[in-house]
Amino acid sequence: MPDQIPWEDIDAEIRPLVALLNKVPGITTLQSCAGHNLDEEAYVSFTADAPALARVLAAIPEGGIQGGYRENRPWVQHGIVTVHPHATHGVVYALRIWGIPLWAQREAIAAVERRLR
Repeated sequence: MPDQIPWEDIDAEIRPLVALLNKVPGITTLQSCAGHNLDEEAYVSFTADAPALARVLAAIPEGGIQGGYRENRPWVQHGIVTVHPHATHGVVYALRIWGIPLWAQREAIAAVERRLR
């Protein structure tokens, strides 16, 4: 339940995404990390029924991987949902968002947040 989430323990950069996911009927978030180094992806793991999972999948930018140049510097970002068997929850999904440089990751997180609103 969202009112039982220890918000102070969630990375500030991913807190709004966790809050939005918990507002989607059928989703319960389990773990998250904002990714703090260049090679780390941000993720939120969650359980979901089929309609809720479809909403998350629709929030990922089309094509999954995007990139280009900004001020003559390359950037790349992607978002995916992975599926994992879990002893307690049956199936756990993980929304994984990655970007280089780090600002590209933060922009990708913001894009998913916009689509979930």
